Amino acid sequence: MRCLEKRPADRWQSAAELVAQFDAVLTPTLAVPPLPVGAIRDDDDPSADFEAQKAFTPWTSAWNVTGMPAVSLPLHWTDDGLPVGVMLAARPAEEEVLLGLAARVEEASPWLDRRPPGW
Repeated sequence: MRCLEKRPADRWQSAAELVAQFDAVLTPTLAVPPLPVGAIRDDDDPSADFEAQKAFTPWTSAWNVTGMPAVSLPLHWTDDGLPVGVMLAARPAEEEVLLGLAARVEEASPWLDRRPPGW
Protein backbone atom coordinates (compact mmCIF):
# COMPACT_ATOMS: atom_id res chain seq x y z
CA MET A 1 0.00 0.00 0.00
CA ARG A 2 1.61 3.24 -1.09
CA CYS A 3 0.58 5.16 2.03
CA LEU A 4 2.90 3.01 4.20
CA GLU A 5 5.93 4.64 2.60
CA LYS A 6 5.13 7.97 4.31
CA ARG A 7 5.48 9.45 7.79
CA PRO A 8 2.86 8.20 10.33
CA ALA A 9 0.65 11.31 10.14
CA ASP A 10 0.78 11.27 6.35
CA ARG A 11 -0.02 7.52 6.29
CA TRP A 12 -3.20 8.11 8.22
CA GLN A 13 -4.25 10.97 5.93
CA SER A 14 -3.52 8.94 2.79
CA ALA A 15 -5.37 5.90 4.08
CA ALA A 16 -8.35 7.99 5.19
CA GLU A 17 -8.55 9.54 1.74
CA LEU A 18 -8.35 6.14 0.04
CA VAL A 19 -11.24 4.65 2.02
CA ALA A 20 -13.40 7.79 2.22
CA GLN A 21 -15.39 6.76 -0.83
CA PHE A 22 -16.39 3.37 0.66
CA ASP A 23 -18.61 2.36 3.56
CA ALA A 24 -16.31 -0.58 4.26
CA VAL A 25 -13.30 -2.36 2.79
CA LEU A 26 -13.00 -6.16 2.58
CA THR A 27 -9.61 -7.92 2.49
CA PRO A 28 -8.16 -11.26 3.54
CA THR A 29 -6.99 -11.30 7.15
CA LEU A 30 -3.82 -13.26 6.35
CA ALA A 31 -1.75 -13.76 3.20
CA VAL A 32 -1.76 -17.56 3.68
CA PRO A 33 -3.84 -19.99 5.76
CA PRO A 34 -3.08 -20.05 9.50
CA LEU A 35 0.38 -21.31 10.47
CA PRO A 36 1.51 -23.11 13.61
CA VAL A 37 2.48 -20.86 16.52
CA GLY A 38 6.08 -19.73 16.06
CA ALA A 39 6.29 -20.72 12.38
CA ILE A 40 7.50 -17.31 11.21
CA ARG A 41 9.40 -16.33 14.36
CA ASP A 42 13.10 -15.59 13.97
CA ASP A 43 14.72 -14.57 17.27
CA ASP A 44 18.19 -14.57 15.70
CA ASP A 45 17.24 -11.98 13.09
CA PRO A 46 14.67 -9.41 14.28
CA SER A 47 14.64 -7.75 10.87
CA ALA A 48 13.76 -11.04 9.14
CA ASP A 49 11.17 -11.70 11.85
CA PHE A 50 9.51 -8.34 11.17
CA GLU A 51 9.57 -8.91 7.40
CA ALA A 52 7.93 -12.33 7.88
CA GLN A 53 5.24 -10.75 10.06
CA LYS A 54 4.50 -8.11 7.43
CA ALA A 55 4.33 -10.73 4.68
CA PHE A 56 1.98 -12.91 6.77
CA THR A 57 -0.37 -10.05 7.68
CA PRO A 58 -0.03 -7.41 4.95
CA TRP A 59 -3.56 -6.04 5.16
CA THR A 60 -4.10 -6.05 8.92
CA SER A 61 -0.69 -4.42 9.41
CA ALA A 62 -1.72 -1.50 7.22
CA TRP A 63 -4.87 -0.93 9.26
CA ASN A 64 -2.97 -1.24 12.55
CA VAL A 65 -0.54 1.46 11.43
CA THR A 66 -3.34 3.90 10.58
CA GLY A 67 -5.45 3.11 13.66
CA MET A 68 -8.64 2.91 11.63
CA PRO A 69 -11.33 0.43 12.77
CA ALA A 70 -11.19 -3.11 11.46
CA VAL A 71 -12.45 -6.55 12.45
CA SER A 72 -11.50 -10.07 11.36
CA LEU A 73 -14.35 -12.51 10.86
CA PRO A 74 -13.76 -16.30 10.62
CA LEU A 75 -15.96 -16.91 7.58
CA HIS A 76 -14.05 -19.75 5.97
CA TRP A 77 -12.33 -22.90 7.23
CA THR A 78 -9.43 -24.99 5.96
CA ASP A 79 -9.87 -28.72 5.36
CA ASP A 80 -8.04 -29.17 8.70
CA GLY A 81 -10.69 -27.10 10.50
CA LEU A 82 -8.66 -23.92 10.97
CA PRO A 83 -10.45 -20.58 10.61
CA VAL A 84 -9.67 -18.39 7.61
CA GLY A 85 -10.62 -14.81 8.28
CA VAL A 86 -11.74 -11.92 6.19
CA MET A 87 -11.12 -8.41 7.41
CA LEU A 88 -13.72 -5.69 7.25
CA ALA A 89 -12.43 -2.17 7.75
CA ALA A 90 -14.24 1.15 7.99
CA ARG A 91 -13.51 4.83 7.70
CA PRO A 92 -11.98 6.64 10.68
CA ALA A 93 -14.32 6.93 13.67
CA GLU A 94 -17.01 4.78 12.02
CA GLU A 95 -16.86 1.80 14.35
CA GLU A 96 -20.67 1.68 14.46
CA VAL A 97 -20.82 1.03 10.70
CA LEU A 98 -18.19 -1.69 11.02
CA LEU A 99 -19.80 -3.38 14.03
CA GLY A 100 -23.25 -3.26 12.43
CA LEU A 101 -21.91 -4.82 9.24
CA ALA A 102 -19.99 -7.47 11.18
CA ALA A 103 -23.16 -8.37 13.11
CA ARG A 104 -25.14 -8.77 9.89
CA VAL A 105 -22.41 -10.95 8.37
CA GLU A 106 -22.38 -13.13 11.50
CA GLU A 107 -26.18 -13.50 11.31
CA ALA A 108 -25.84 -14.67 7.70
CA SER A 109 -22.92 -17.00 8.42
CA PRO A 110 -22.75 -17.89 12.13
CA TRP A 111 -19.47 -19.10 13.59
CA LEU A 112 -20.16 -19.11 17.34
CA ASP A 113 -20.18 -22.92 17.49
CA ARG A 114 -17.07 -23.37 15.30
CA ARG A 115 -13.80 -24.21 17.05
CA PRO A 116 -10.38 -25.08 15.63
CA PRO A 117 -8.97 -28.48 16.57
CA GLY A 118 -7.60 -28.57 20.10
CA TRP A 119 -9.85 -25.82 21.52
